[in-house]
Amino acid sequence: MEVKEKLEKAIDEAIGARKAEMHCLEIIATSPEKQGRGYGSSLAKLVTDVADAERRDSWLVSCNVAANTVFYNSLGYETVAMFVVGEDNVTWKGAPVVIAIMIRKYTPPSDSNEK
Repeated sequence: MEVKEKLEKAIDEAIGARKAEMHCLEIIATSPEKQGRGYGSSLAKLVTDVADAERRDSWLVSCNVAANTVFYNSLGYETVAMFVVGEDNVTWKGAPVVIAIMIRKYTPPSDSNEK
């Protein structure tokens, strides 16, 4: 319940009504032994290519911030909000988890005169 409530609040505050006009990059996970081969980037690029073709921004939620931020930044995503879950939850036994909301703005093709 804590995650859902905090996530909905963060998305509403960071993205708001724009969410309906944006593409969402859903869960991407690559097994550690397969990372660094471009699989995740290729999958993410499918979403960003569609978003760009439709002149839309895209957004995502990242819950492995330390490991994923550089990867998502390389795809053009920027962190617009962060929150922590588990820090005040007495039933949670692990370390608190930092979650980021990230947005990638529409990027016109490099050969375009569009700004």
